[in-house]
Amino acid sequence: MNPQNLDNFLKVWDVEAERTVRVLRALPRDKYDFRPDPDGRSLGELAWHLAEGDAYNSYGVEQGKFTPEMRPPGIERPKQVEALAPGYERVHREAAARIRKMVPEDLERTIRFFTGEDLSGEEMAAFRAQSEGPNAAQ
Repeated sequence: MNPQNLDNFLKVWDVEAERTVRVLRALPRDKYDFRPDPDGRSLGELAWHLAEGDAYNSYGVEQGKFTPEMRPPGIERPKQVEALAPGYERVHREAAARIRKMVPEDLERTIRFFTGEDLSGEEMAAFRAQSEGPNAAQ
């Protein structure tokens, strides 16, 4: 990933993170445990999964590997709706800082992802940007 593409990615990622924070702040405070699907994740768990994507992807690229036992620092899920937005902001800041300190070669190397696929850091970043997509959190 050339430096200009990396800079553009980080700018878009930060904008999408701001939108995600707005959504997290709008969640009903008393619905943390609400499960839209009885067999699925709660609202709080779904919301925090957004932070987990930022943390795990950036941490794995930084470490040069993804393993089932890896755990980024500070990824413990808040247990109240009002803690989700500030927690996400912190996790996103830390994730962006990990990416910002990398050189293009760090993002070009191939790493085995959790799924078993071999992906470059750039491909993981592109996947993250697509999953957040323009306006995905609106």
